[in-house]
Amino acid sequence: MYQPLLPTIKPLVFEGKSGILYVNHKYNDTARLFLKEGIIEQVETNTLSGGQAAAACARWVSIKTTFAEGEEGIYDADQGIDTNTFLAYLEKAANNIKVIKKYIPDDQAIVAIDSEQLHAAGQLNTDDLKTAILFDGQKTIEEIFQQVQQPEIVFLTHICRLIIAGAATLVPAKNVIPEEERTRFLQELEDKLTDLIGPAGPILIEDGFKAIGSEPARLSREEIPALLSEVGKLLDPRERDELAGFGREYRQQT
Repeated sequence: MYQPLLPTIKPLVFEGKSGILYVNHKYNDTARLFLKEGIIEQVETNTLSGGQAAAACARWVSIKTTFAEGEEGIYDADQGIDTNTFLAYLEKAANNIKVIKKYIPDDQAIVAIDSEQLHAAGQLNTDDLKTAILFDGQKTIEEIFQQVQQPEIVFLTHICRLIIAGAATLVPAKNVIPEEERTRFLQELEDKLTDLIGPAGPILIEDGFKAIGSEPARLSREEIPALLSEVGKLLDPRERDELAGFGREYRQQT
């Protein structure tokens, strides 16, 4: 869930709380913010500490938090962490996240790029364009983000800029069939077509995926009727009826 850190930590500071704020980032990291009477004395992530850790967790967006009031922990206070400066940075991040939530509901959406609009949009910078290249209209935001070396808030900001410029749109993530089941279905489909028309069967499947704008690794149940319809266009009526029967049998099994 996209959320800023500011609304959680600001009351703890203003109310002079002592304890440890635990922040869980969806993408395999955690942070511990050690507070003493409203002062942030130390910040630690899995790999960083001090100012670097504070800067890192401030740029997380997909987070969950828990505050252990009164818990002290073991740490060395870092004089380089200024609580007011940190809150000011979180204020800016919160404003940014507000915009992100307006355009991107969650990281399960798929980004589709409009190539013509991408090149026509004059307000986009080089980093925006580099981000656009990452999207293929198939993978979710989550899948793409796991491949990049950018802070989450920066990555999502580039996507927002692409959307605002009209160079990108969001489409819901597909209900992709689990790999084992998907592999079995495609193999059975290939075997069926081979029985019907011979070695050309696999070629019809490839053409079918192209026609519906999908690929084997991203096949959803909702796309199966369209795939079978495209494949069946080059079959004779008897073969088409057999293929339709294959599709009905598969749906009954699932």
